[in-house]
Amino acid sequence: MGLFSRFGRRRSFHRAAERYDCRIEARLQMCDNGVIYEGRLNNLSVGGAMFRPALVYLLEQRGPVLLYVNGGEIEAQIVATTPQGYGLRFEHAIDEARLRGLLAESNPPAVREAA
Repeated sequence: MGLFSRFGRRRSFHRAAERYDCRIEARLQMCDNGVIYEGRLNNLSVGGAMFRPALVYLLEQRGPVLLYVNGGEIEAQIVATTPQGYGLRFEHAIDEARLRGLLAESNPPAVREAA
């Protein structure tokens, strides 16, 4: 491996699954302390989501969580804290039928996120 290949350009970021902008009411439970946050999903894919708690300020968080949405539960990990909310990666991808069912709950209707 040459010097320049090690320190070359960064690879561009590419999501593994297509995300959809949405507004879906949800709750997020921290597995380490049991705290539950009310909020909503702002985007969703088969592999993850962006959850925005109904809080003025976000605390830096990482770790395992349970996402409660539409009468179901999804195991996930918080992988990022941003001003937009908590970036979640699902432990097990949800299937397309469940994704479509969740997106049907969005108000306003969900739309595919621009690339």
